[in-house]
Amino acid sequence: MQLTQSENRPLSLVPPSLPAVRALILAGHADTAAILGDFVVRSGLTPVHPLDDEPVDQAVARTRPRVAIVDFDHPCAMSQRLPEWLGAVGARLLLCAALHRNAEARDRALRTGSLYFPLPITYRDFDLVLRTALLL
Repeated sequence: MQLTQSENRPLSLVPPSLPAVRALILAGHADTAAILGDFVVRSGLTPVHPLDDEPVDQAVARTRPRVAIVDFDHPCAMSQRLPEWLGAVGARLLLCAALHRNAEARDRALRTGSLYFPLPITYRDFDLVLRTALLL
């Protein structure tokens, strides 16, 4: 059975594809970026990263992420402007940190109204935090 429009053009029953939900990953180490990227993909989102030597504000403007996952070892983690840049594109901030920086990162998350998770983290816990961030 084929549905047709009045001019005998086929009517598509397939909805238009939605743009991928992007997660900007800012990590201090390549292995952390790779692990977070794998978790993001497994959660059904598209991981994006800054280009080489691209300032974070420009990466945010270029990628327009829905969420930014920022490792506390990344130089921009303490930037006072980061929440502002993310807010300008409607993105949520998720901070993460290894155990030795746990208290600092949790405090920063509280002060910026962000979510936080410790590293290492299981995929199940990561997915829960990520979905919570997307709902806020």
